[in-house]
Amino acid sequence: MAFRLGRRAARMAVVVSCTLPAWAWRPALGQPEGVRADDRMVHATLVSEHQTVRPGERAWLGIRMQIEPGWHVYFDGLNDTGMPMQVRWDTDDDVKIGAMVWPAPRREVTAEFILDHVYEGDALVLVPVDVPEDANPGDEIRVQGRLRWMVCKDICLLEQGEVSIVLPVGEPGLERTKTGQAVLFAQARSRLPESETDTDSDIEIELAGSTLRVRAAQAEYLAFYPAADCAAPRDLIREGESKSGEIVVHFEESRPRVRGLIEVRRGGATRIHRVTIPIEDAKSVEDGSAVDPPRQR
Repeated sequence: MAFRLGRRAARMAVVVSCTLPAWAWRPALGQPEGVRADDRMVHATLVSEHQTVRPGERAWLGIRMQIEPGWHVYFDGLNDTGMPMQVRWDTDDDVKIGAMVWPAPRREVTAEFILDHVYEGDALVLVPVDVPEDANPGDEIRVQGRLRWMVCKDICLLEQGEVSIVLPVGEPGLERTKTGQAVLFAQARSRLPESETDTDSDIEIELAGSTLRVRAAQAEYLAFYPAADCAAPRDLIREGESKSGEIVVHFEESRPRVRGLIEVRRGGATRIHRVTIPIEDAKSVEDGSAVDPPRQR
């Protein structure tokens, strides 16, 4: 079955094969272990940064995607041929799940005119979970979800699965023990802005008319990863990255809405910045819908 996908769909047909969920879960210390079907290109599990949660606090879970070599999945942004993972959550009453937090991806250019923003290898998308204030120590919270994702190599496959986790509620104020997956959370955070409104002065971001200009002194590499609700750039393949200290991106609209992430590499270090123009379009951290996880504590 051939599908036409993305903004340049007419240029590329992909074969899509659907597979059904075939994982059995064995919970241990609050961490489910997945038994993967042999024909699956992505092994998805739901993991926790800490072994327990605390009443009235935000906990961080993560959807871990272990991707077969040579294959990739998609960032929740502008892509030419793929779509990001979708989740339908099912939780206990009063447990609130916020919007997923997507680390900066990498650019994948194929056939010289197809641009996608992807993850490879072992990737983690972070999930904020607000624990109810009236949760009692010794209780458990349950989170499970039904996932669908697209994974591509020479062809693209639609896969789906179910993930779940059960975590005990600990005593308020007590130090929590990190799980063996905590290192994955640190790696994901290294590909995120340090705050929701990152105003660090080491880069300059300017929108003049339909042109976005980003400058970073002495940068060795710059890249712009547009969010899904960003205005359409004219030629992101050529303009979306640079091996100098400046990128200039032109948009189709005269007063575009610009949202996304900017990667800056300088002196062997990488930093991720957020761009939101106009600034009043930025979502408030208070509503819990667009928040960055705090840096490692």
